[in-house]
Amino acid sequence: MKKKEVCILENRVCRNLLVRDGKIFGITIEDLYDNSVQNIFAPVVVAAWGGIGNLFPDSTYPSDIDGTNLSIAYDAGASLVDIEFIEFEPLVIKWPEEIKGLTCPTAILGDGVHLLNNKNEQFILKHRQKGEAGCKKTVLNKAIWQEIKERKGSIHGGVYIDLKNISMKTLNGYPWFYNTIIKAGVDLQKVFLEVAPVAHSHSGGIRVKEDYQTNVGGFYAVGEAMGGIHGADRLAGNAATQALVSGILGAEEILGREHWNILNSNIKIHKIQRNKKVYKKVVPKVKNIVNKIIVIEREENALIEGIKELKQILNSREISDDDYSKKITLSSLLIAKSCLIRKESRGNHFRIDYPNIEKNWQCSIEIKKLNEEDDIGWKKILRNNINNLV
Repeated sequence: MKKKEVCILENRVCRNLLVRDGKIFGITIEDLYDNSVQNIFAPVVVAAWGGIGNLFPDSTYPSDIDGTNLSIAYDAGASLVDIEFIEFEPLVIKWPEEIKGLTCPTAILGDGVHLLNNKNEQFILKHRQKGEAGCKKTVLNKAIWQEIKERKGSIHGGVYIDLKNISMKTLNGYPWFYNTIIKAGVDLQKVFLEVAPVAHSHSGGIRVKEDYQTNVGGFYAVGEAMGGIHGADRLAGNAATQALVSGILGAEEILGREHWNILNSNIKIHKIQRNKKVYKKVVPKVKNIVNKIIVIEREENALIEGIKELKQILNSREISDDDYSKKITLSSLLIAKSCLIRKESRGNHFRIDYPNIEKNWQCSIEIKKLNEEDDIGWKKILRNNINNLV
């Protein structure tokens, strides 16, 4: 097989998809060093991005996963699906500062580790008589969230996890976790770690067909960029497998097809407006709204008010000076809209005003741009037959 060189462009990010007559013909990228932009033309584009964690003030994601992937795909005419289903990791360390953001493995709860509130109560027993061992993340998240809401949380906005009585042998069974703690100089015999749920993974994304192609011709999505695979609650530990399998299958489909020619490169470069002052003012405001309404417990009035605020920001004069802020705001609005539409509680989506699973919501919610006026359209896709998703 003849080898072909692969050109890797470092420190560039995709800011826009180039689409004409329902077909992809390239992307617009921005150089993070000098903010210059250029068009890259191609008959096929594969979205291997994913995740929306940094739409929140705290998440387990790297800093470059900003959530703009949803709005970029949406603006290009691609359908989104299941974007209300966000998994929160329950045991992310809030304190000590030296290891803030480190994820404490939930498996350690099966080794006799307990979660405590500020009254030294093993609060999980109110939700599950068997205690923490084997407890689902959704139950842990709701239990911790309730303690924080009732002002029974820890000093730094979480709950306490007691590792003082765990043997060295047990801790060594989680080397990546324990070694980080030791390297940071934290003495587990002297302190309780404080943990809280933060945004961890996204079960939603771009809707794809069986061949991983979207409704935009030549535009494919794999890994966490695509939605519809997991449903309401993803199977633990399958993220890497999903990314690898979908990537391989998607690549095989692309190689086996004849694609149209690349359009003439004499196309005007998509202009990108950037204003760092606007970003510093707008994005913290958006993240604060997200952190109030797209949380573990969601409620109609809060969602309606948050959506109203996000729309006001999106329609403001100042945001037109910074496309980056606009895309972050739009992604947040799309998720909030999907959360509002689903009037039930299922998996990672919990509505305190609709606390039960409802048969008429055994479906996926598809979100799609209706027109150039940015009207958000949606419809139900029944889940009683997996073929309905493709």
